[in-house]
Amino acid sequence: MPDATIIPFQPALPQVLPTIEGNVDYRELRDQLLRIESLLLASGLETQFLEKDLQR
Repeated sequence: MPDATIIPFQPALPQVLPTIEGNVDYRELRDQLLRIESLLLASGLETQFLEKDLQR
């Protein structure tokens, strides 16, 4: 059995921890929703929908 390296102290944690966004499914859903939002804004459909809803 090879000799194991024993570290008698805990290394310091990095000051900036990485952002964990979630699994692949979450990221794909988020990307799809952001794409849908950008298409609605670019086409003007969101504005039309809000205007019609406010007219009621």
